[in-house]
Amino acid sequence: MKKTLLGWICDWGTNKRSFTIKSMNGCVMGFDDGGINFEASRSGINLNSEWELVQQPIPFMEAVKAYSEGKTIRCENSKWKTRIYEPCEFSSEIKDTKDVAVSQEEILTGTWYVEDSHE
Repeated sequence: MKKTLLGWICDWGTNKRSFTIKSMNGCVMGFDDGGINFEASRSGINLNSEWELVQQPIPFMEAVKAYSEGKTIRCENSKWKTRIYEPCEFSSEIKDTKDVAVSQEEILTGTWYVEDSHE
C-alpha cells in the first residue's frame, strides 16, 4: 500500500498504531507510541512523495487471532514458498488457498504476517 508521507502522518495521528514505511529512495520512517523515528537522508523529505508500508512479522498466535477475526494471514519460510491462509466461514480450520492445513513446521519456524493490516 502506498500513500504520501503526509497521508501516513495523518493516519498515525488518527489511529496511533505502530508501523514502518519506506520511501522510493530507501529512507525508512517508523511510527509508534514514542513518536516518529526517521533515518536521516541526504535527499531530505517531501510530504507529497510516495511511501510504502513495510510489513512487520507477528507471532503465530497473533496471526491466529487475526485469522479468527476474518483477516487473511501469510506464512513465509525459507524451505517453501509463501502460503496464504484466507478465512472460510464454513470451517474453523486454518487452511491455505490450496486447502492444505497449517503445519507444525510453519507454527514453529514460519514468519507470519497479516495481509492488508494497515488499510
